[in-house]
Formats: sequence, structure tokens, C-alpha cells
Amino acid sequence: MPSHLTRRVFRRLLANEPIFHHGCLRQSQLSLRRPLRAQIPSTVTSTQRRTFFNIFQPAPRTSKVVDLEPGMDKLMEYEKKLRLNARLPPVEEIEEAFRAYFTQKARNTKRTVEDEQLKYLLPALEYLCENHSSLFEDSKLATNIMQVFGVRSRSPSSSHADFALRTYGAVEEQLKQKGERPSEDLVFGLVKALCAALELQKARQSLVELYHQSSNLGESQAIDTSGSNPDRTALKLWRSIIHSFMLEKNDKEFQTTVETMKSCGYSDDDPDVCMVMAVQSSQKDDVAATKTWYDRYRKAEKKENDLSVKPMQSRKGSDVPVMTQDLYENLIKMCLRERELTWGQSLINDMVTSSPKRELWNLVFYWAAGIGKGADEIGRMMDVMERSQKESGQNTARQSVNINTINKLVELAISRDDPYLAERFVQLGQKRGISPNAWTLIYQMQYRLSVKDVDGALVAYQTLQSHDISGHKDVPAVNRLICALCSSGRHDFDTIMNVAGDLSDRQAEFTAETVSTLAILHLARGELTDVIDLLNTHVSQLSTAGRTTIRHSLLDYSRRAETTTSQAWDTYTIVRQVFDEMNRDERTKMMQAFFDRERSDMAVNIFIDMRRHTRADTASNMDTYVTCLLGIAQVKDEESLDAVHNQLKLDYSIEPSTRLLNALMIAYIACEDPGKALNFWGDITSSREGPNIGSIHLAFRACESAPFGDTRAQHIWARLGKTGLEFDSPLWASYLAGRIGNGNVVGTISELQEALKEGLVEVDSYM
Repeated sequence: MPSHLTRRVFRRLLANEPIFHHGCLRQSQLSLRRPLRAQIPSTVTSTQRRTFFNIFQPAPRTSKVVDLEPGMDKLMEYEKKLRLNARLPPVEEIEEAFRAYFTQKARNTKRTVEDEQLKYLLPALEYLCENHSSLFEDSKLATNIMQVFGVRSRSPSSSHADFALRTYGAVEEQLKQKGERPSEDLVFGLVKALCAALELQKARQSLVELYHQSSNLGESQAIDTSGSNPDRTALKLWRSIIHSFMLEKNDKEFQTTVETMKSCGYSDDDPDVCMVMAVQSSQKDDVAATKTWYDRYRKAEKKENDLSVKPMQSRKGSDVPVMTQDLYENLIKMCLRERELTWGQSLINDMVTSSPKRELWNLVFYWAAGIGKGADEIGRMMDVMERSQKESGQNTARQSVNINTINKLVELAISRDDPYLAERFVQLGQKRGISPNAWTLIYQMQYRLSVKDVDGALVAYQTLQSHDISGHKDVPAVNRLICALCSSGRHDFDTIMNVAGDLSDRQAEFTAETVSTLAILHLARGELTDVIDLLNTHVSQLSTAGRTTIRHSLLDYSRRAETTTSQAWDTYTIVRQVFDEMNRDERTKMMQAFFDRERSDMAVNIFIDMRRHTRADTASNMDTYVTCLLGIAQVKDEESLDAVHNQLKLDYSIEPSTRLLNALMIAYIACEDPGKALNFWGDITSSREGPNIGSIHLAFRACESAPFGDTRAQHIWARLGKTGLEFDSPLWASYLAGRIGNGNVVGTISELQEALKEGLVEVDSYM
């Protein structure tokens, strides 16, 4: 038997204390207030049963493995080896993992590359580049990478742009050796990736470089500087950059981009450019500029037939171009915000007199609702519109009100936080024989949840199941519904799991809030395997912010007063297993929480986890030791103190300071070992830093109960007197307490009286 186990066994025998092991049946019957020092008890209670050779026992359930994409396990392993300065895997292995990862990503466009995954991708990319990997000779792989990074992630960052640029540079270097240069498709892919990463200036610069490259080479596919036949793909990218600067409300860069685009052969009289400028002005509520750009757009629109580039394509089932719909929608919304009712009404009149398509009629009704007309008035407007179209002999089947019209009105009511009006619009559609579609029911879920009508939202969700939701457009609303069901406290577990199970069966995305809410629900029910399965399935695909949200929610749950100690420990164990990035501060708070629960054994195990961790931001430091020692003093557990002190002796990274030695003195005094505490006083006095006022008070406190402590207190006092230290009343009180603690009452009172005569001290209530 190992020596430390032997020591613990004999200590318990001598103290007449029970000895526990991992499967002890008495553990759950004991009070959690007393520290169990032998081992942290299992929180899963076991029941003793007799079985017939265990042949009728169900197979034990195992947790799901982490849902990692192909190749990610190898990339994570490489990052860990790199961090530990271990032997790195061969380049071929990382190449294979790299190819597998991006091939799969290109097939599944719903999953973007998050910043959490970039922590493993960037080091692997650098490793491949440093070893001049031939992987980037594959143009298809490079195109896949740009395609993946061209979709904006939940947390776009400069790291996404760095990865795209580094990949492009590696491909460019390989092509130079062959005397070739990157294709325009690859350059456009890079620009899309930079736009998705919100590195718009770099994207703009890449487009300019491509333009100059094409112009200098005089290629047939070069962009025509006359502006009469601009390249459609490049024009889309210019529009994307302009639109992104517009959304950021960065006027300076916006104007710079417009001027740069003009220098590359594009005219600001292009109808699409005028539309973008008008939209940008309307979103800034700049009425004068919006009117100017709108007038220029109308003039440029008349010349559209002479241009080879048409406005952006129409939406499915619509005759109105996307940009035109967006333009008028933004103009109408600006007029409603700024109360530009006269000009807004003139826009509506233009649309009505020109016999607009159904999509623009929707804006007419939107305008009517925006200026305050109710559902009944808008219903009468719809009757008039359909009657006039019928009298004029138009095809009313294509022009009549449909569910898209109703949804537009419901959307306006939601934006104004008016769920009652939204419900009236839905009823208006039903009166006209218009059945709700998937979007209507999604809107119903949204506005009902906004007023805490969880049951109504659940009814809308159940109705939604009979509609086509293959595009996952309902996923955000369903995620909100799951969180609302969990927090309502009125809905049973099966109802919640039915909604969550349906979302899981569709392989839809769970938000961080949904994952954390469901995890806490399972934890409260003691379903630990379900918690691990849930986290392993969804957490690996989330961004760093999403993972942090879940981690904080679980740790907050474990620190709640109503959470039992066993639930708190289970939660910490799961978080440590799934979220290895849990930092030192979070672990230290958990350690202190278990000290507050008087479970020093659990707290010390958390400390040892930090002590053994390889990451610099997680491994224990001076502050961790001090917090742990003070927590041990709080619960007065001498065995935990021995364990932590032994760890300190072996920790070469920690240089004992006065603060740390003070914490050791506090812990040993609390654990009734003042003799050892006074040994640290000797270490403090001999150190370069020397004692502080706290060290002196602690030394006298140790003298109160140490053998011959009164003599040692006199010795310390004499040494302090030689240093010229000014003795104030608190210091006198500590010194006298150190002397009188050993029973030297007469000598202590005599010394105090002499000091009073000489005026060295004043007796106060504290003394």
C-alpha cells in the first residue's frame, strides 16, 4: 500500500473515524458539511441489487463522442503538441487532416468556420507553409477554402482575414514557381472572404490590384475602363464592399470606396450604384441626399436598356429586382421614421399610378399601416385595389393580396412592439381566406414570446410542423421557444424534449442560450449523460463567445445557493471535461465556492487540476496558492493544507513571497500548528523582501498558542525595537496577546504598566 494511503488509514483509525472508498454505500448518508479527506465521493448513488449473473441487466449507457468535423481531431492534437513543445506529427498527416476538414466544410455550407476552430487551423496552416507543403498546388482545395471563408461566421474577426490572406499567399507562391498567377475566381474568393471577415479595406485593395493586373496585362477578360461593359462579378463585390461600409456607417471609407470604384472604370451613374447610395443615405436618415440619389437612379434607370449589366436578379416568384425592392422599402421606412409624409406619399402615388407589381403593393399597405391606419382600414384598401384591378381587366391572380402582404404587415407590427396589431393582421388574412404560411407562424411565435405567451407560441409551433421548414428559417424562433419553455416552470419535461428533439432530428443549430438552458435542466434532474451528450453534440461548432456563454451559465448554476454540493461538483466535472479553455479565474472562483460549502477536498482537487494544467492562462500561480491557503484556513482542514504545501514545494515556477508566506502562516495557525507558522516567520525575516505589518501580527498570533510563545514574542519584539519601527496600539495589542496567550499574565500586565508610565502606549477598547 502506498505510504500516503497508509498514513491516512492510520490517522482515521486513531481518530476513530470511518474509512471510505469510491463505492461506499454510506457516503450519501453523511453530512456534506464535514470534509471527506480520503477521496471525493461519487455523486451517482448506487443501489445494491441481486441479479441472475447480470444477464438481464441493460447495457450501461455511454456518452456520445464529441461531434468534430473530419480532420479536426488531428489539428487539435497538433496544437497541443506545439504548445507542449512535443514532437510534431509529419507534414503529410496535417495535410490529410487539412484537406478532409475543408472538403467537408465546402459540402456543408450551413456550418461556418468560427474563431474557436481558427485556434487550431491557423497553427496548422503556418506549419504547412513553413514546410512548403505541396497541398496548395491543388486549386480546388484553395477554392474550397475561399468558399468556406466567404460565408460570414457568427464572430467575424481579423483571424478569418489572416487565414484567407495566408492561404492566398501560399497558393500565389506555388503558382509563381510555375510562372503562373492566381485566377480571377480565386481573387474574387479572397475578396468575398475578406468582406465576410469585415476586413473591407483589404478587400477593396485586392479588387484594385486585380484591376491593375488585368489592365497591365491587357487581357481580354480585363475590366473595361469605359464603364460600358463592367465585369458582373467584380461589380457585385464592389457593391458588397460599399454596402458593408454603409452598414458600418463609416462615411469616410464609404466615399473612398466610391471614388476608388470610379477610378477602376465604374460610373456613379450606374443604376445599381445609385440604388446603393440612395439606400445608404436613407439608412442614415439623410433625407436631402436620399432624394438626390433617388432622382439620379430614376434618370439612370431610363438608360438601363443600353447597359449590358442589369440590376440584381429578382427574388423567386417576383418580377421586381431585389435591389429595387430594397430601395423602395428603405425609402418608405426612412419617410416613416423622419415623418417625411409628403415625399413618402409621392413615392406611393408613383407606385400606384404605374400599376405596380404585387411586391410594391405590399409596400403601399406597409405605408398605410405605418402612418396609423388600422387593420380594418387596410382591409378596405385591399378591397378597393382588387376591385380596380378587376375592372381594368388585369390578371388579379398575380396582383391580388397574398400571405406575403400579410406577413409584411405583421413584420411592421412586430418592429413597433405591438403584438395586438400583429394578431389583428393575421386575422385579417384569415378573413380574406389567406392561410398562414411558415413565416406567419414564425412571426406568431416571435410576438407571442415577446409578451410571455408561451402557450400561444407553442400552439403556433405545433401548427408550423405541417409546413415546409426545410430552410431552417424557424430555427431562431424555436430556440427562443425552448428557452421560454424551460424558464416558465409550467411545462412538463416531455413537452420541452419533444421540441428540442425535433430540432435535433433536423440537425438544426442550437444557440448557446438553448444549449445552456437544456444542460441546466438535465443537471437539475441528475441526467449527467444527457448533459455530456448535449454538449459534445453542439459545443464544438460554436464560436468562442457561444462557448463562453454556456460555460458561464453552467458555472453560475453550480455556484447558486440552492444547487446541492453533488450537483455543483457534477457541473464542474462536466465543464472541466468539455471546456478545457476554462481559465484560471473561473476555476479559482469554483475552488472558493467549494471552500464556502466547507468541502475542502473538492476545492483542493480543483487546485490540483490547475496545478497540472499545461496552458499558461490556466496553470496555478501565486494568487491561486494564496486563495487556496486562505480557503483551507477558512475550513481548518490540516490534510488539505499538507497536500497544497507539498504541491508548493514541488512547484519550481513559484518563488515564495511575503504574501504567500503570510498565507501559509494563516493556514497553519488556523489548523492549530503555530510552531510551523513561526518557522515561516523565520523565512520571511531572512528573505530579501522582508516582513510587512501583516507578517508581524501573524507572528504574534502564532505565539499565542505556540510552546514558549511568550518568550518568542519577547524576542521578536526586541528585534523589532532595534529596527526603529513605530509601535502603534494594534501592534502593542498583538504583542501582549502573544505573551498572555501562554499564561504569562503577571509579566504581561507588568510590562503594560511600565509602558503606560513611559507613555509608549495608550490603552483602548481594542487592546
